[in-house]
Amino acid sequence: PTVFLPLSSGTAGSNGVPHIRGARDSRGNVTLFFSGGRPGAQAALLLGRSENAVAALQGVHVVRPDLRVALRLDQNGEARFQLPHADATLAGLRACAQLAVQDAEADSGFALSHVLALAIP
Repeated sequence: PTVFLPLSSGTAGSNGVPHIRGARDSRGNVTLFFSGGRPGAQAALLLGRSENAVAALQGVHVVRPDLRVALRLDQNGEARFQLPHADATLAGLRACAQLAVQDAEADSGFALSHVLALAIP
């Protein structure tokens, strides 16, 4: 089974700190679910193989993105994204995901979810 491990803290926006969670269905598809972002906001899903601590923000880590996926949050500040099915040669590798939400009321103009680490099935 896929293991999803929340790491670090996020940063708040106008709707609180965005949250990210993952689920794997019986066919092996992995879907990431996002909540707590500014309703209707533009967002970016950051996917990478590693993450780093932000020295100026205790407990906050940021994904070093290998891939950015543009998303728009719905009227509840939520979205979902199904990851492409991983090739068997990638089995056992760790990936990191994080949501960055554009939000004028957040510090630096965006809110970050925590980092979600997952094992590629």
